[in-house]
Amino acid sequence: MLFQHFYMNFFIFILFLFFIFTESSVPALVCLRCDKEFYKIKDEFVNLFDKGHKLDAIEYSKADTLGIAELAKEFRKTMKSIADTKETGTKRMKVIQSNIQELQRKAEAIVQTFEQERACPNLKGILEQKVIQCGTCREQTLPCVGGSNENKCNDIMTNCLMCICHGKVCHHRTTGKPCQPCTDYHKCLNEMLHCKDQDLQVAEGEDLKFDCNVKFLNNIGGNLEFVLEKKDESGISPLKSVNKHDILIHKVDKEFSGRYTCTAKSKDSMFPISRVDFTVKVVSAPKPQSLGSSLSPPAEEMKDAFKDNQLAQITVICATVISLAITTSIMTCICLLIRERKREEKASAQKELEEVKISTDIKKSKPGTREKATQTDV
Repeated sequence: MLFQHFYMNFFIFILFLFFIFTESSVPALVCLRCDKEFYKIKDEFVNLFDKGHKLDAIEYSKADTLGIAELAKEFRKTMKSIADTKETGTKRMKVIQSNIQELQRKAEAIVQTFEQERACPNLKGILEQKVIQCGTCREQTLPCVGGSNENKCNDIMTNCLMCICHGKVCHHRTTGKPCQPCTDYHKCLNEMLHCKDQDLQVAEGEDLKFDCNVKFLNNIGGNLEFVLEKKDESGISPLKSVNKHDILIHKVDKEFSGRYTCTAKSKDSMFPISRVDFTVKVVSAPKPQSLGSSLSPPAEEMKDAFKDNQLAQITVICATVISLAITTSIMTCICLLIRERKREEKASAQKELEEVKISTDIKKSKPGTREKATQTDV
């Protein structure tokens, strides 16, 4: 019974290896060999591995450590599913085949996800990305050159990235052997590294902050070093080298005006990854304010608003006073006119009365009138 159980497990495992490592299988499954837990997982199923199996015919895939870890996780699930099946005979073989095919599909999807989402995330600059070659399980460093095809330099993409020069001495980055830089190496390298430009303006005596970050740098593993340099007519002068993308210069003066460049480099190889250029303008500091004008900007605004309100109030008061004065003048004129008219009417009536009285007196003073009056009395 024990021998039969071992034989069944051995047969299943050989079948499993056949599905994974034959030419007809998905190349991505070969990456399983590169997981550090693979042999432990295998031994849990059966303590045997065909190390002599030839894999030369397979076109090996490349993946990062995250992809291989995901693949190993799916491998564990597949092994457990096969071990837990209750089927026997032909049905058991179909279950194994179905599980292996599903694992192949997932392996292909995992590798595609790496290639589409995590491989060479930079749109600008040059990135050295570490991947695992599944055929040898060795770590490789691949250069990722950002930008459109029109801006890429073929020499940079193939050979120039591997040839690092310090002064006039050049050596291959991985082998350390002497090498010859490509034509227009520095010009081409600068073209690939240049990621963005920034204009900075600061007053004298204030702090100056350089932000050297580029979006794709957040996806890079390992330590980075940011080197700030100043460009002038005499050449390039290094100023600072820090581990963070923010570089702060305290209390600058007008001598800091000019052009600067901040280059991100890998600490392991000191290979340049990206570059940000800055144009800095240091302006004169604002003049000291008097005691009356030493208020903060919000207080100054409130003061100006208060002055405006005062002016508006004075204008309204003046307009009201003038309106009242004009109204009073008009009313006074009307009253005087009415008074003068009444005086004239009174004088006219008085004159008419006097004229009537005089006329009456004249009539009384005539002789005919007096005699007639006497006869009447008699």
